[in-house]
Amino acid sequence: MRADDPDSAAVFDFLADLEADEAASLVRPLADYLARFPGHEEAIAAAFVRHQVEGQAPGAAPAATDGDERRVGPYRLIEELGRGGQGAVWRAEDTRIERTVALKLLVSVFVTQERRARMRREAESVARLAHPGVCPVLEAEVEGDVPYLAMPLLEGEDLDHAFERGWAPTDRASLERVLRFFERAARALHAAHEAGLVHRDIKPANVFVTPEGMPVLLDFGLARDVEDESQKLTRSGELCGTPLYMSPEQLRGGRASLDRRTDVFSLGATLYEALTGSRPFEGATYYELQHSILSDPTPDARVANPHLPRDLEVVLQVALDKDQDRRYATAADLAEDLRRVRCHEPVRARPLGRVLRLVRWAQRQPAVAAASVTAFVALAVGLAFTLHFLGQALDANERFEGRWWARRAEDLVDSRPTVSLLVGIEAAQRLDDHQGRAALYGPLFTCQLERAFDASGTARCWAFEVAGDRAVGLFTVHIGNSLEFTGRLVVFDLASGAPLWTLEHPDPLLRLDLHPSGKVAVLGTQGGEVLGVDLEGQRELFRSRVGAEGVPVHAVEFAEDARTLVALTAEHLVRLAFPSGETLRTLPTPSEALAHVAHAPGDDHLLVAPRAMQGVVAESASAWILRRDPAAWRELPGEHAVRWAEWAPDHERVVIGDAAGGARVLGLDGELLAELTASDALNVVRFSPDGTRLALGTEAGE
Repeated sequence: MRADDPDSAAVFDFLADLEADEAASLVRPLADYLARFPGHEEAIAAAFVRHQVEGQAPGAAPAATDGDERRVGPYRLIEELGRGGQGAVWRAEDTRIERTVALKLLVSVFVTQERRARMRREAESVARLAHPGVCPVLEAEVEGDVPYLAMPLLEGEDLDHAFERGWAPTDRASLERVLRFFERAARALHAAHEAGLVHRDIKPANVFVTPEGMPVLLDFGLARDVEDESQKLTRSGELCGTPLYMSPEQLRGGRASLDRRTDVFSLGATLYEALTGSRPFEGATYYELQHSILSDPTPDARVANPHLPRDLEVVLQVALDKDQDRRYATAADLAEDLRRVRCHEPVRARPLGRVLRLVRWAQRQPAVAAASVTAFVALAVGLAFTLHFLGQALDANERFEGRWWARRAEDLVDSRPTVSLLVGIEAAQRLDDHQGRAALYGPLFTCQLERAFDASGTARCWAFEVAGDRAVGLFTVHIGNSLEFTGRLVVFDLASGAPLWTLEHPDPLLRLDLHPSGKVAVLGTQGGEVLGVDLEGQRELFRSRVGAEGVPVHAVEFAEDARTLVALTAEHLVRLAFPSGETLRTLPTPSEALAHVAHAPGDDHLLVAPRAMQGVVAESASAWILRRDPAAWRELPGEHAVRWAEWAPDHERVVIGDAAGGARVLGLDGELLAELTASDALNVVRFSPDGTRLALGTEAGE
C-alpha cells in the first residue's frame, strides 16, 4: 500500500485500534470498524482479513542498514523495546555522542502526511513542557523516510507491568506510597493542561515508574491543543484512547466536550486499578464495556480493598463521576485531595447526595424508575382517598356516640343529676353543636350543693386539700375586735363535712401541702416557720424556722420521693428533711416575688415562680428553674409580670402566664416553643393531660 494512498491513513488508524482492542481482549465485529471509517470499507475489510490470516499488522523494518547494523539517521538500533499499532520503540545509540536513547519509529508502510503531522504534534507538545514528570523529546525527525522521536531511555517500567506484580496497598505505608506517586502524576498532568494540552490516552502503559518511584507521563501522540481550534487531525466522532480507561465523553465522541477533566477520569481509573487490583469498569465485549462506563455506578473501592479510608473512596467517586461538571475541575484539585488523604486532612470532595444518587439510579433504570413512580403515585392517591373516607367514618361514629350520650344525660337528669352532668359533658365533647351544649342544661339546673364544711368563726380560708376520707383546711381567726389574726388547721370528715379536730397556731397559717400518704401535712406560717403535723395522731411532728421573724412562708411542697420538702420565703429557698424537719440546704432566692414551687420527676429541677393572688406585693416578669446538683438558677425572662407557672406533663416544658394575658411555652433552656395571647391578665394556665393543649383562665372570668 503506497503512502499517498487515500485509504492508508484510515487503515493505519484501524490497525492501531484493532491492536489496542486485542490487547484489552475487546475485539469488536468487523461491522463496527467499517462503521467507524466510512468511505474506506473495502480497504478496512481487506486489512481485517489480512490481519486475521497473518496474525499481526503489516510493518517494515527500518530501511537503512550498515552491514549487520540497522540505522535510522544517526541512531543505531540495538533492540526493540515494544511495538504498537502506530509504530515501535527501540533502544538505540546516538552515534554522534555515544548516548543511549529510546527511539520511537513509525511503521514505514503507513507513513502518511497525517501520521507525520501527528508525530510532529507530539514533539511540539512535549517541547512546550519542562516538567520532571513528563518524558522530554531530545530530537525529532518527521520528514524523512522513517520518522522518529528520540527520547531519554528511562530506567524502570510502566504501570502496566508494575500492576502485574500487584500494587494494591495492604498497610498505611504502602497506601502512602501509592498516594504520593499519583499525587505527583496528577501534578505532572496539570502542568500539561496548563500548557494547553489534553493527553486523551492516560492509562497504565503511558505512566512510567522510575527506580526512585517517580512517575513520568509518556506518549503525547493523541494530545490535543485546546487553544488551537485549527487542529483537524481527528475526525469528528472518532474515538481516541484506550477503551478501558476512556471517559464517558470520549466514548460518546465529539471533540468539543474533551478537556482536562477527560484526563482526570482516565487518571482516576488508573488510580482505582492501582488501589484495588481491578479496573473500575469492565466488560466481556466492547459493548458491555461501553455500557459499564456510560451507565454503571463506580464500584466502592473499599469492597475490593478494605484497607482504603473513607475519604479516598470519596476522591475516587468524584474523579470517576460520569458528569464532567461534578468531576474534579483540574488535575491539581485531584492531587491536592490525594495529599489531604495522605496527611489525614479533610478532603474537599463531597460524595453524591441521596437525591442525586436517586436521579442517577433513575437514569440507569428508567423503566424500573417509571414503574416505581407510578406505583408510588397510585399508593399515595389510594391512601389519600382511604384517609378521607376513614375520617368521614370516624366523624360519623363520633356524632353517633355523642347523640347516644346526650339521650342518656336526658334520661338520668331527674334520678341521678351528678351522673347526668358527667354524661352530658361526654356528649358535649363529641357534639360540637347546639345538641351537645343542650345536653348540659338540664343537669346544671338540677345539680345542687350537697355538702358544706363547717368552719364558723374563721375570717378566711387560705388553703384546702382532700386526703382520702378527710379534708384539711387552713384558716385565719380574728383575735377579739382587733385587726390581728391567728392560724387554725381544721380536719373535716369528707362524708359529713363535720370538723374532726382543730390545731391552733399563734401565727396565721398560709401554705399547705399533704404527704402522698395523706397522713401528714406541712404548713407554712406568716411568721417564717414550717410545721409538720400528723393528721392521724393529731400531733405536731416538727417545727423548723426557714425565714426571719415576720417573713412569711410563700410556698411549701414535698419532693417526689417525699423524703424532703422545700419551703420558699422572700429571701431563701430551704430544703428540709422529712420527718425530722432538719435543714439540709439554704439558697438565696433571685427575686422577692416568688410564691410557687413545683418539683420535676427525680427532683433534678425545681420550678420557682410568682403566682397570682398569693399575697405577694412585689411583681416579677421572670420565672426560674433551679437545677439541684450543682445548684444553679436559670432565668426564664418575660416582658410582663408572671402570674402563673406550671410544668407540662412531660416535665420538659414550662408554661408561664403573665399579667398582659400572654401564655408562653418554654423549654428547659429558655427557648420559646409556643405563644398564645388572651384578652386579659391570666390567673391560671393548665396543660391538658397529654400536654398538647392549654386552658387559660383570665382576670375577667373567661
